[in-house]
Amino acid sequence: MVAPVRLMALAYLHVICALIAADKGATLLVFRHRSSYSS
Repeated sequence: MVAPVRLMALAYLHVICALIAADKGATLLVFRHRSSYSS
């Protein structure tokens, strides 16, 4: 019964990491967009 819990925890971590990565990517895109607009 430990394996499913471990798999769920791993999946949960993957989702959080993906969300953080997407958030950083979005902010980077917005930052580049603004800098290109100003220049």
